[in-house]
Amino acid sequence: MYRQEAPTELELRGLVAAFDPLVSPSDFLGVGGLSSDTDTARIDTPMQAQPTLDIRGAKPTKSKATDVLRARGVSISEAATELGVPYSTARSWFQKGTGGRAVPPRHAATLLKKYGIKASDLPNGIVEK
Repeated sequence: MYRQEAPTELELRGLVAAFDPLVSPSDFLGVGGLSSDTDTARIDTPMQAQPTLDIRGAKPTKSKATDVLRARGVSISEAATELGVPYSTARSWFQKGTGGRAVPPRHAATLLKKYGIKASDLPNGIVEK
């Protein structure tokens, strides 16, 4: 609720009774009314954006292997469907670093033969038997 005028004496006493001793009576702006200026109509609480290191979203899959797939007009999702594996599994084969996994030999054979990807282009290699 927005007010232009100061609270009445009765309203001030009710506010003080409800919030005292947590909030002092002088904090209720009993003198002078409330301002309509948004810069002065707030309690002194600085709002600051907190820096965060949490980077959301999927990790990039840019690699030579994905370049070969994309050049042939095939997405990771389409390759995953054809190989009979979940998208997240196929995606992990093309991710570098944390979250990346080596390709199982039977799927690697399909990737190498059907899509023309070189074994050296797979960022995490092929699982050794």
